[in-house]
Amino acid sequence: MCPEYLHLEDSKVKLEPIQELVVDGQTITTDEEILEELQQFYVELYSGTSSSSVEAIDEFLEGLPLGEVPEELMDQLGAPVSEVEVQEALEKIRVSKAPGPDGLVPEFYKRFTPI
Repeated sequence: MCPEYLHLEDSKVKLEPIQELVVDGQTITTDEEILEELQQFYVELYSGTSSSSVEAIDEFLEGLPLGEVPEELMDQLGAPVSEVEVQEALEKIRVSKAPGPDGLVPEFYKRFTPI
């Protein structure tokens, strides 16, 4: 690994534990209650019983005035990303932003992308 990358890794903010959680207007402060509420939240979120089910999303979208995507635009959206587009995106991206889905911050790409 590059020493410069290790320095970027050290600059991450240290996370603090959750001290309290407000649920349905009630403040929860014990670790056990907080963990139970968080677990219940994620169980419901990923169980498929939430209002964000596929059927609910389809029903919501049916009520919107969505048009067709023109064929020319579909071709552009499906085209490979060029090196020029990547370079332009790297120049425009602001630093001190949250990490992307790969866990890396924009500073990493600005510093180490060899384009």
